[in-house]
Amino acid sequence: MQYKYRVAPWDTNIWIGTLLMLGDGIAFLLFGSIMLKIAISVIYCVAIFPLVLGTGLPLGYTLSEQDIVIRQITNITIKLSDIQSIALMGRLIPLSRLGNGGLFGYTGEFTLENEEKVMASCTRWTNVVRIKTHNTTYIISPSGPTEFCQKVNSFIRPTQALC
Repeated sequence: MQYKYRVAPWDTNIWIGTLLMLGDGIAFLLFGSIMLKIAISVIYCVAIFPLVLGTGLPLGYTLSEQDIVIRQITNITIKLSDIQSIALMGRLIPLSRLGNGGLFGYTGEFTLENEEKVMASCTRWTNVVRIKTHNTTYIISPSGPTEFCQKVNSFIRPTQALC
């Protein structure tokens, strides 16, 4: 059986960044000169939309008895047998990034304040789930992080419960 989880609602930074980015582009397209309109159109088509689509916006998460699937443009599958630890995290502070840092979500590689490198596919930095595997640490933001973590533990043998 599969359980589907929505992504958590956007945090304030995503709302502000997304609205400013889209608002600026629309304002320039409506009120700018023809050269500015062409330039903005090219920037959106060549840089902004491919960046957002290419980094894989988080669309949701699917949990089954075998794996967790991070649903995005190119899905990421994490086998439950590969999970070393899973934890609910209160608030994370990203220091640097190589990916999308707030336009419709946080996706890509980030370095946290404790210098840990993580792959993020989330819509906020509070109340997130940290999944550590043998070679990668993932940060995701399901809408019910506690229930998600409990469900993962129910699929893992009780002697291996991780959170």
